[in-house]
Amino acid sequence: MSGAAFICYSFGLTAGYDQRASDMLSRMLPGKTPATPPVMLVTIQDVGQQIWPWTGLDYAVFLNAIAPFKPAVVAIDIPQQSSEADYKIYDLQFGKQIRHLNRVVLPAQALTAKSPNQTPLDVLPGKAPAHLLAVNSLDFPPPDILSSAKLGIPAIPLTVNQQSQKIPLILGHHRKLVPSFVLQTYAQYLSADWDKSESTGTAIILRDSTNRELARIPIDSEGCLSLHYQVDTLKSQANEFYQLVVSSEQIRNNFPPLIDLTAISGKILLVGAEAPNTYQPVNTAKGSASPVRVQYQALKDLFAANFLRPAPTLWLIAALLLTSLTASQLALCKNLTVSVLLEIAWLAVIAAGGAVLMSQQQWLFPFAVLLATNALTWTLTAILFRLNEPNPDNPYKTASAY
Repeated sequence: MSGAAFICYSFGLTAGYDQRASDMLSRMLPGKTPATPPVMLVTIQDVGQQIWPWTGLDYAVFLNAIAPFKPAVVAIDIPQQSSEADYKIYDLQFGKQIRHLNRVVLPAQALTAKSPNQTPLDVLPGKAPAHLLAVNSLDFPPPDILSSAKLGIPAIPLTVNQQSQKIPLILGHHRKLVPSFVLQTYAQYLSADWDKSESTGTAIILRDSTNRELARIPIDSEGCLSLHYQVDTLKSQANEFYQLVVSSEQIRNNFPPLIDLTAISGKILLVGAEAPNTYQPVNTAKGSASPVRVQYQALKDLFAANFLRPAPTLWLIAALLLTSLTASQLALCKNLTVSVLLEIAWLAVIAAGGAVLMSQQQWLFPFAVLLATNALTWTLTAILFRLNEPNPDNPYKTASAY
């Protein structure tokens, strides 16, 4: 039974059930004290009379306004589309500002049609996770904008109950490992070198140009990071896009600014859309949120090292064997009622032990596999034991002989 369970787990057949069981346990655990990450959330909250999506002019004005205050990275989680020929000058201006700032991250959106093999995405060397999510078609920003920007894929997968519970850090694109939007943003902040960094299949190791390790991030079999949604992340007040532009002008003209822009120095500016009809809401365990809020939560988890690591394979095999052996021994208890109560208590012990490992070691065990394997082992053993239990009227024959 343990072997069959491990095979099912290895092929990802139980991933959905494991995720739901882990989510139930994580909700019962006390939350980790959130750290204050070097990230400032900036959102477009009102488009006024402008036609959405905006042209590159608005983003060029924004970058020009904030550049003197030296943000570390500007990550704009809004798709950039080619302007009409009459407005191509806006793309040129946007591209010029990107080159000037030199650390801008833009999204490469997924499409249905297949894109060319040669793409401007960074490539992460190393081994792919067993069930890596793949995107074969992407929509890239116009060439005038793309020339100096870094790209990442802003994918947000949903579970069977249509909730966002994790986010990809790497994805497959034409058999290459490429970074997601949030990983690209995080890597740019750390000044990671993609050629020196790598994927081990169970973790992403970011290194700088001198091969010094900057971060080691555990990932699951799909290349994802589990998210620990917090209400303050999803509901807190963000800085408004054009208020930063106005504040820059106020400072330039010696007026008190709406926003203290010195606070953005050395930080990530995460920019997204939250005005009505500018985004598709994402369902989370803490309520509905805009996609940029999901990216914000992921960055907070990365900076706080608030992530779960898949349990080592040897530990998982040992846990399956040990807990199944215990369940089979409990099934041999002659008093069925006592045996059932002991098995229920044992399942509770497994769940509690898994919760402790999650909170103390940040290890993610496949709880659904463990619990189901133990329950089935106990059931089958109890049935076989009672079918073959000696008949008290004839100790030389078993009940099954009749």
